[in-house]
Amino acid sequence: MINRHLPVDELKERFARERRVLIDSILDPMAAEALYECLLREIPWELVFRRDREVVTLTGSDLDRLPAREREQMMVAVQAQAQRDFQFLYWKFSMVDAYRRRLLPQLITHRLLEELASQATIELVRTITGFADISKVDAQATLYRPGNFLTVHSDEEVDQRERRAAYVIQLCRGWKADWGGLLHFVDGHGAVAQTFTPRFNSMALFAVPQDHLVSMVASFASGPRFGITGWFTA
Repeated sequence: MINRHLPVDELKERFARERRVLIDSILDPMAAEALYECLLREIPWELVFRRDREVVTLTGSDLDRLPAREREQMMVAVQAQAQRDFQFLYWKFSMVDAYRRRLLPQLITHRLLEELASQATIELVRTITGFADISKVDAQATLYRPGNFLTVHSDEEVDQRERRAAYVIQLCRGWKADWGGLLHFVDGHGAVAQTFTPRFNSMALFAVPQDHLVSMVASFASGPRFGITGWFTA
């Protein structure tokens, strides 16, 4: 499933220089197509956001049951917190939790998780990043719809110090830069230093900690911004 014919030396050199790299054709083409179809049709997505320090998770049914006024108030509170604190609003599916609980065993995301956790993939990521102590991987599927976003953060949590490198496998078809949903890397002055525009079957791989964000998806974006995201950890 993972492309084993990548230009590893070139990727290793670029990562060492910039602490990040965008890898094209990360998956075999047929696997990328199958994953896209899975994310489009089979995933039971849940909406996630922060309420103060608590992470709130809502199913589609939960949202449907909310009166329109409560839903509007919820979105106002989400945006108010984004003005002053770390915030996010997007749809997710925990691949690790589903795998451990043996939920929906037909999903190809289970096979991808096994592939990401394989010794061959771990060795590949160790080689590219130079982080020899990487031994595990975490993964979730993500969906950004219009209005969804992820504000600036570094992925370095107090209780997550074993994170070495973050990754985002992009599975967006025909994504346009003016649709938003861009992965921006931010320098020490708060300015955008580099941007990775989502493109189908690519993977952003970057060292932790590193300030980054996902810009809000525009109301006129006409396709889903699908991804597989997580961390390679020690």
